[in-house]
Amino acid sequence: MKAQKRMLWLSALLLGLGTGRAVLSQAPAPADARGTVIASFARGSGPHQLGITDDTPDAPAVGPTGLVDTERDGVFILDAVNARILRVAPDGKAEQAAALQPNSLAQDILRQGAVVYVLEDKPVYVGSDTGTGKLRETGTAESTGTPASAATALFEANGAVLTQRGGTPESNGGTPGAGQWLRGSARDGQPLEYRTVRAAGGAVRMEVRGAQPASARTLPLPIPSALLGSTGLLGTDANGRYYMRAEQFAQQQGVGRAKVWVLRYRHDGSFDGGYDVPDEALELVPNRYLALTRAGKLYFMESRTDSTRLWSLAPFAPAAFARRQDDTMRRIGAARVPSAAGQEGTRPSGSQEAATNGAALTRAGILATAEAYRTTKWLVSPANYRAGAVSACVPPSGKLWKRPGSVEGQLGKQVEGIPYNWGGDDTLSQFMARIAQNAAGGNVCTCRSQYNCVDSKAAGVDCSGFVSRAWNTRRYTTVSLMQIARRLPSYKELKPGDALNKPNSHVRLFVSPSPAGNGSLRAYEASASCGKVCLRDFSTKQLEGYLPLAAPVTD
Repeated sequence: MKAQKRMLWLSALLLGLGTGRAVLSQAPAPADARGTVIASFARGSGPHQLGITDDTPDAPAVGPTGLVDTERDGVFILDAVNARILRVAPDGKAEQAAALQPNSLAQDILRQGAVVYVLEDKPVYVGSDTGTGKLRETGTAESTGTPASAATALFEANGAVLTQRGGTPESNGGTPGAGQWLRGSARDGQPLEYRTVRAAGGAVRMEVRGAQPASARTLPLPIPSALLGSTGLLGTDANGRYYMRAEQFAQQQGVGRAKVWVLRYRHDGSFDGGYDVPDEALELVPNRYLALTRAGKLYFMESRTDSTRLWSLAPFAPAAFARRQDDTMRRIGAARVPSAAGQEGTRPSGSQEAATNGAALTRAGILATAEAYRTTKWLVSPANYRAGAVSACVPPSGKLWKRPGSVEGQLGKQVEGIPYNWGGDDTLSQFMARIAQNAAGGNVCTCRSQYNCVDSKAAGVDCSGFVSRAWNTRRYTTVSLMQIARRLPSYKELKPGDALNKPNSHVRLFVSPSPAGNGSLRAYEASASCGKVCLRDFSTKQLEGYLPLAAPVTD
């Protein structure tokens, strides 16, 4: 049966590749109680395709970076790779709703009322959803009654780090306590805030409040605290029901498969069932992959390295949802988790053998170095910009260099952050010296095999080069980091300066549980998606497959 379903799905995908159009729900597809695939998009830049970058070792693919509802019960998909926003109607038909700036670094999208923002380094107003399918510029966001400060708070509630700078989290994401009040979206345009509260006895609840004291609600979570990962309030529908995203660990130790649920509550806070999100094939996880419409339709964007599918999800009544939740977690919880045996390095935790200058490595020093990589300012000269050079990544055509989005359009300006450079591992002093010697500022063209996109005349760092330098070592890759870093049994043992590593894919430098107290983890990373070293909060699902590694320090 599984093979038959796979063949049907492949047939539908091939149909989409052949026509260049989204595959609509009329195409033959197996029934799934969890919902219906209303459209499938092949990888590409055509009118009914979605952009996905190459998936290469140490540089994971980037696909659609956000999903949000429209005024007419459809969704907007943020197709950042193709610098545009697509509108998808409830029947699966797609059209371009807006164009973004070339080489966009848009990481998220939201709609507050009619106003639509995308998140670059800061919220950027795109236009207003007038119900016509196109986003229209109707003046400034402030003139529509949605100031940028409100968008900033909404983006931060969904993982962005814009105004918060480090600090001690209010909640450990797993220990008793109350998280910060976060901004949510309400259908009536009134302010809505929520926070996650973990009681000492193991119970977890989400508290929601509006402008009036009588609007406060308590939403109990049917997930044990020890297994609960990230949470977030998706919003309310026209009937006043609340929808909550809850990401659950499959194993007690918090390493291995992560499962996504959406929980629904009546206006009085009583549980009203939930949705089993079909996330088992989800490979590219943006900050926002679920969208709720005013009518209560729930959409899910399932992105893989070769295609993207858009689902319309179906709810389960409380009793049926409970049975499904138990069966699913029992099944995926029994799956084998990669063993730490044989994956530890040859040096024990605390070894200083890897240090390049003999200085004792401390956690405070690691974070100070990482923050310097994020905040160092430098002037982009014509040589650093490679003004006049072709900025493109098409290896078969010999085009092996592409300017990072953080540098694009910044000629003659001062920019912040060491740029992403495939294969790069410059120290801060080396980077500044090389920039002064006219090296190119970064390179986001990543390839191996018969092509080699490492540009010896470009300066900057890639993900593992950044972590290596923060740890004051020579360069290690996402595979060889195991030689100097001990595998930890779970995320709970992570300390500031440790790493979250996905061998042959990507590595991030752990800072702390998110100060929001919503179960996410805060980390630095050097990535092509932000074009430089940046600081972000990552959800449980976004960290699926990432192993916790202890930094080579003496605690």
